[in-house]
Amino acid sequence: MLLPVILAATSAPRTRLVGRSTPSVVPSSPPPLDAPLLQACAAGWTAVCPAALSSSREIIHNVFGVATTTFEDNLREPAAGFFALTSPLALLMAFLCLVLARADAALACRGLPPLPAEDRSRAGAALAGTCGASAAAIAYAFATGLTVANPAAFGAFAALVAATGLLGARAVPAVDDPLGLYQSDAAELLPFVGERAESADELTSLFYRSSSIVGVIVGLSFLASPVSPIALFDTPEGPATHLLRQELGVFIVFLLAPVQAALFRAARGGTLADVKLVNVVTGLCCGLLVANGRYQTMAGSAAFAALTPGTEFYDAVQAALGDPLAVGRAQTNTDAAFTVGFVVALFYVAQAARKPADA
Repeated sequence: MLLPVILAATSAPRTRLVGRSTPSVVPSSPPPLDAPLLQACAAGWTAVCPAALSSSREIIHNVFGVATTTFEDNLREPAAGFFALTSPLALLMAFLCLVLARADAALACRGLPPLPAEDRSRAGAALAGTCGASAAAIAYAFATGLTVANPAAFGAFAALVAATGLLGARAVPAVDDPLGLYQSDAAELLPFVGERAESADELTSLFYRSSSIVGVIVGLSFLASPVSPIALFDTPEGPATHLLRQELGVFIVFLLAPVQAALFRAARGGTLADVKLVNVVTGLCCGLLVANGRYQTMAGSAAFAALTPGTEFYDAVQAALGDPLAVGRAQTNTDAAFTVGFVVALFYVAQAARKPADA
């Protein structure tokens, strides 16, 4: 079900990541092997999502040897939960791989317009940045005691990360000054920085701008915080849990936020109609992420309600939760957060269905 949605990117004639009406100079076509390798990486990332959503506990136990059988196991070491939360963003990785693969001259000969140079560089930077940060997180995890129970499975994932990062990095020099391009993009995104250009749709562009900035803040809380922002106990995380928690932050900061920033530029330039597929895929990924988070929260509440009062673990959870009234307020806040997340996801999809004002 998911793979056809992502593969549609290779045949969409109007998929753009910049949203500017001024055409860019198109670089020479990439080496002939890049497109099939990118397509292979896209298939790999697409496979991650359904596998993680359906079998995250089994995968984490098999790969890292982390206990995931009981509610207590997963509450103390929520590595499987972080893995399942991150997995929908793997679809976004697959999408960007196919966006770059579409730039191949052979695909262009089928009638597809070539990808503008700035967009190729931006997409490559998102892939390279995500994979580079993931590699750094993996290296840190090994330095702090990570052990792997299934080297073959972990090695396959590491190879996917490395291959995607290298292919993305090859697209970065599509423009003469990629660093200057990214700095300009950041200055345009941040409020009160640089010159503020008029927006074709002020409220819509403000929504995308806010989504991008909030995404970076949320992602950094998972990536850079010394303790998990959603941890219940004060005990340190195990290396596998810390790694998977950081990976969630990496994918939000280096992958999701740049795509949201691209949608902001499109909204500001009045060219959202040119990035319908980007809106659909982003909305799908965000919706799956929020839905999985909601499912995990509801499953956790049901599992806690089924515990026997008076046991050591029950008392420990009760002590961590504190006042029952505070628990109720926290539940209300959680419901509000998930509602906002669903609204954001629906907004992306709605923008894809919206007809241009001049249509």
